[in-house]
Amino acid sequence: MKRYNKFIFILFVTAILSGIATSLEAQDKPKKKKTALIEVKGLVTDNTGKPLSGVTVLSGEGSIINYTDANGKFALKTKADGTLLIEAFGYKDVVINLAKEQPTVIKLQNEDLYASERDIHERADGGKTYQRDLVGTVSKLSMENVLKYPDLQLSNALQGQAAGLIAISGDGGLGYNTSTLYVRGQHNNGTNTALVIIDGIERPIDDILPEEIESIEVLKDATAKILYGAAATNGVVLVRTKRGEAHKRIVRVGVEYGIQPSTRVPKYLDSYNYSKLFNEARINDGMNPYYTDTQLEGYRNSSGVNDVLYPNVDYYNEFLLNQNIYRKGTIEFNGGNEGVKYALVGGYTGGSGLEKVGERSALHRMNARGNLDIKITDFLTVTADVAARVELKNWGAKDGAGIFSTLSSNRPNEYPFIIPNETLSGQFTPNEDGTPFFGASTRIVDNLYADMVYGGDTSERYVNSQTNLGANFDFNKYVKGLTFNAYVTFDNYSYLRQELRNTYPTYAIDTYSDLDGETITRYTQMKKLDLPKTQKIASNNTYRYFGMRADIGYERTLGVHDFSAIGAFRYTKNEMTGMTQDFKDANISLRLNYSYDKRYLAELTLAGMGSNKFDKNDRFFFSPAVGASWIISNESFMKEVKAVNFLKLKASFGVLGYTGNTGFFLYQTGWNNNGNYNFFQDQTDHKVSLARWGNPDLTWEYSQEFNIGIEGLFFNNRLSTELNYF
Repeated sequence: MKRYNKFIFILFVTAILSGIATSLEAQDKPKKKKTALIEVKGLVTDNTGKPLSGVTVLSGEGSIINYTDANGKFALKTKADGTLLIEAFGYKDVVINLAKEQPTVIKLQNEDLYASERDIHERADGGKTYQRDLVGTVSKLSMENVLKYPDLQLSNALQGQAAGLIAISGDGGLGYNTSTLYVRGQHNNGTNTALVIIDGIERPIDDILPEEIESIEVLKDATAKILYGAAATNGVVLVRTKRGEAHKRIVRVGVEYGIQPSTRVPKYLDSYNYSKLFNEARINDGMNPYYTDTQLEGYRNSSGVNDVLYPNVDYYNEFLLNQNIYRKGTIEFNGGNEGVKYALVGGYTGGSGLEKVGERSALHRMNARGNLDIKITDFLTVTADVAARVELKNWGAKDGAGIFSTLSSNRPNEYPFIIPNETLSGQFTPNEDGTPFFGASTRIVDNLYADMVYGGDTSERYVNSQTNLGANFDFNKYVKGLTFNAYVTFDNYSYLRQELRNTYPTYAIDTYSDLDGETITRYTQMKKLDLPKTQKIASNNTYRYFGMRADIGYERTLGVHDFSAIGAFRYTKNEMTGMTQDFKDANISLRLNYSYDKRYLAELTLAGMGSNKFDKNDRFFFSPAVGASWIISNESFMKEVKAVNFLKLKASFGVLGYTGNTGFFLYQTGWNNNGNYNFFQDQTDHKVSLARWGNPDLTWEYSQEFNIGIEGLFFNNRLSTELNYF
């Protein structure tokens, strides 16, 4: 760990010293006079000279916004040494430095299909690939649709957003009903959940707001997943947070408040129909009826939940509301210039539970993120990101899962909520705090009403912080096509739960007939009084996550030939309180890409995956992946087919290692110390027993994966399709 700290220290000091040097250089320069405003007029056209209307023209780092009219003309006032940014969908952006030029006619060049800034896929090895050049299978979600989904958990908003991505919602209470994510179904007999990567490192997807996200991608085939190492076999959900945009100034404020109704709840029988059908079931099985006619009549005429002998309870109606509350507020600042770019997002999310009685569960969550890009020199850019989340939850003695479990398992005639004091005052001592007597049964000793109203409270605090530091070196000025990037991250997670649990006596009620045939009611105490004065710590955990990545890349274009090669190293370490063994994974990769005339593309990736779960001789696994694609629409014979705008055939194959189902030290034989044993009269010795036989030949689990697919755009880009067989 010391060598990584040294690396981080050097990176940090380099960034600081470079920033100081830049600042001192700026201070040495004489102060500039106030820059005069000028009026800029222009005409925006396409590459054929046709005027374009509705084109966005920005200046003053986004503080001045204008649009071209129906004739493609615009006019605005800005600083004489300012910058113009011209944007139009389907065209390449144009940046004009007004101190150097003030063109009256600005021609925009068409963007190639699937080759714009919006179509870039960031790879795990630091490289970038346009959708046009991708040989693998990657789906990008529409963030517009994700942002429209009003839910406390981001994972729930991903259901149905991309082909092959499955989100199965959980059944926990408020803030705990997160979805489990799967990509292309089940992959093995053990762990099948997808790997979630946020800004290059594995992180919980529900820890961030949708407003923090620039893009979400789903990596499905071997060529797309292999760069993320041994944890990526089940598929990858790749999240990239927002970064600042040069020459813009964006401020967004959002406020949401709503009600989330229960769509459907189970309908259960009342006490009379339950008892009647229970008797019928016993008769069908050749047994005597359990409930007498007197009891059936009592249930038919029950006075409700507190009828001592004949209770009738609709648990869902008594304990649950029909809706809960959802509220959210966010603010975002985004912008910058060529030297510094920033993205700041802050938000609050809150909600309440469905409890009708007792303390209603409440959630309060605060998120904050700041991503900064600083151009230190013409070849060095430093990135510094910080993010934090603070979440507070409060509920009663029963959490959501416990409540729903009880609602679904208690019979409607299980027990009355409250037994009148006069009924039991002669047999049992009233509770010291004046609470009533609570009913129970010999089958169920807990009283749900007592637990929810008087049972105590629970408070939970979850705090996480994320820090990313990166340095990007572009040596293209010195060696054309050469780049080097380094990236480190530190994540800390803290979880604390405190609870106060009050236990009140409950009393089971049953009847029997004495020798004279009279019905006798008997009350049996099932629980004893226990009223602690203070909360206790139920859980207190800390997690630490460290990750790093370094890569060196080279790319060149020679005529119709495009080459690129990237070598990368990834390392992650996960520490957790109470765990004696840290999780350590490493991945070394080499990716080679070749393209001929933008028609035929090939990609080869060689990866060495490492894990500390295996013996030193089997700690690494060699994993290859290869893919190829043919852009049919770029062929000369397709030029006259106007209905086809883009058509690509692709195929890939790879062998991926996996460690998710493998425990630590399974290659070693383990023994348990089982205390002492006696021999003779006064002599003892220690004894041990076999815990497991070790397997010295234990090796990696792996999968062989192939994918054949076709992508297309048709009818003037109105219809997009993708078909994959895997």
